[in-house]
Amino acid sequence: MLVSLDRRSKACGHLQDRPFAVNVLREEQDAVALHFAGKPTDEPIEWIRPEGTAPHLRGSLAHISCRPWRSYDGGDHVIQLGEVDSFELAGGDPLVFYLGTFRHLGKAFETAPWLESLDCPTGQTRFVLT
Repeated sequence: MLVSLDRRSKACGHLQDRPFAVNVLREEQDAVALHFAGKPTDEPIEWIRPEGTAPHLRGSLAHISCRPWRSYDGGDHVIQLGEVDSFELAGGDPLVFYLGTFRHLGKAFETAPWLESLDCPTGQTRFVLT
């Protein structure tokens, strides 16, 4: 997993050589997204803190827990690579921010094309979302 962090951000100083989690927010979690964008709300942010791994947000659509692997100088950013320890996916629609606003994707596809990717693990050109 790759995350690119602004050197001036609070997270940048906290992630050095520590486990981290990447959260995918649900469509209805726009207030949480705005909180981390510097526009805090009155509602508390709820964390789940499992022992031995990084904390992740309660109620997120998905979270990917990683342990630090490498970091690289990216100029005004630090590029942090992590080895994925675990991945959890819940049902729902993701929060999408595009062209300055939150967007709704609509009904999810039953299948999605691999677009002839050589990365397809079974040699098929489609995979099923669960």
